[in-house]
Amino acid sequence: MYDDVPFLVDDQQYFFAFYEVEISDKSINLVPLLVDGILYRSEKGPRFENRYSIRNGNWYIAIEGYNDFEKDCLVKESLSRQMVLKYLRDLKNQYLTTSNYNETVFKN
Repeated sequence: MYDDVPFLVDDQQYFFAFYEVEISDKSINLVPLLVDGILYRSEKGPRFENRYSIRNGNWYIAIEGYNDFEKDCLVKESLSRQMVLKYLRDLKNQYLTTSNYNETVFKN
């Protein structure tokens, strides 16, 4: 996690932090469960126990914005929410359009 990355919006100092987070999707496979149920009744025992569920993970970058006066500048009630969101969206767009890290470092 990267903490306290400073940035300025309208001469006001803000900070953002970002980190990776996994949000997993989990589903239940009914077919192997039903087949094992039938096999269990016929005393052949379960054969698909490890396939009852499927778990797939997706990774995201989570961002939080804050300053000395507000703990969370991205909450709907925040006075600086729109300004901070605009800055972070511009930063995201710059990141997505940059193919070379040095392009960003040496920009004005």
